[in-house]
Amino acid sequence: MPKSNPLRRTFPTTLLTGPLLAGLLLAAPPASAQTAETPAPEAGASAPAPAPAPTPPPMPPVARPQGIVFNGRLPSFVLEAPAAQAVELLVYADAAAAEPLGRRAMQALGDGAWLAPGDPGWIGLPYAYRIVRADGEAVVADPYAPAWASAERGLILDRADPALRPEGWPAERPAVAPGRRLGLVLPTNDRPFGTVDPVDPATAAGQGITHVVLGQAADAPADAAGIRARRAAIAALHGAGLLAVADLDLGRPGPAEILAPAEAAPAMRRRHMADAAAQAVATYRLDGIRLLNAGAEDAAAIRAALDRLTPAVDGVDGAGVVLLDAAAPAPLGAARLLSPGPLWFAADDPWLRSPQAEALLRTRAATPLLHLGDEGRGKVRRTEPAPGVALTAIDDTVGKPADPRTAAVFVVVNDGAAEAAVPLAEPRSRRRIALHPVLAEAGSAAAFDRRTGMATVPAGTAAVFVEPR
Repeated sequence: MPKSNPLRRTFPTTLLTGPLLAGLLLAAPPASAQTAETPAPEAGASAPAPAPAPTPPPMPPVARPQGIVFNGRLPSFVLEAPAAQAVELLVYADAAAAEPLGRRAMQALGDGAWLAPGDPGWIGLPYAYRIVRADGEAVVADPYAPAWASAERGLILDRADPALRPEGWPAERPAVAPGRRLGLVLPTNDRPFGTVDPVDPATAAGQGITHVVLGQAADAPADAAGIRARRAAIAALHGAGLLAVADLDLGRPGPAEILAPAEAAPAMRRRHMADAAAQAVATYRLDGIRLLNAGAEDAAAIRAALDRLTPAVDGVDGAGVVLLDAAAPAPLGAARLLSPGPLWFAADDPWLRSPQAEALLRTRAATPLLHLGDEGRGKVRRTEPAPGVALTAIDDTVGKPADPRTAAVFVVVNDGAAEAAVPLAEPRSRRRIALHPVLAEAGSAAAFDRRTGMATVPAGTAAVFVEPR
């Protein structure tokens, strides 16, 4: 690991101003065009016949990988498309080419997935899939593309390629000192990519800034040059002692409605979103994700995907990645406010001015177990007891106590349209679980019934229950 990083010179000293915290901009230069290794055919000429299909690497029967799988420099293409009658891999000479340079029929694997072996000469070229269904056909982008030539075409690249690693990559992830708060960081996207607002890391630490929001979304299109630029910028942040966060917009359409039958499309779309978040975190060593247009089930799926990332396999501990949402509806605002970790909000979030937010802020301030850092991860267990309902249980009897007065805290977020009943204990248990006194004083309608062991939380709200020692 290099001791010094020349990219740190992009952080000149200045004072951060503003009523809460100053905003920071992080971006990367526009992606340069890729040079195609295989020239496009001249006008009027037929496309060259694709090379003979090499033998693909064996695919595991369970948890089949998606996207491009490399065996050395040999790519194989895997796409989940259970609604398709036929799938064709299309490879283009460049992002603007109207017709593909080559085509290859994909083989149905019997479980809804399709496979096509590739060619090493295709590395660096754009690609897409032609989907043939009973009701028509369409050309779609790969939801698992490792890089992008455009919003409609992926780019055939191996993210493990050493050529994609800039100087200083990967930089060691800085540790956040206990007690430091996560400030309100204002992302802006109206300046040239590659510029960073001046900031003195020591001043940032003094004002509580720990994380910086990138100027592009986590899943925004990027080619090889874009990947290197983003990695270089994140390495500069890590070298300056700051952590990197990117937005993930869950409201953008994807190909799930074409790839899957109508009844299976929502689940596939959620899986694509969760895997996109995990892929972005692993590719760029992100320290946090802010969710845009997210529902509670979306957030739970993304959290589960991140938790599966490990340093040995993915280069990052996904369980330590902060999952945030920006300007979300009240239940999700409560979810991020009551999560046992750093507090994160967009400064212009109107929900912060609501009475519910005020009560939950006071609840958080009075509850040490909602301020756990990485060392408290083993105390936290997240479940989804019902659709749209998220339960976070924090057990302080596990490991070193963090609160001498409280044995456990239960956070229930109800994003559903009806009152939720959530089991917290056995019926007629002797456990002294009760609604948090701050919420009780504020007139919350949530309650815990010791006879049934059930907590009830009204629709569209959140509640905190505590168990004293």
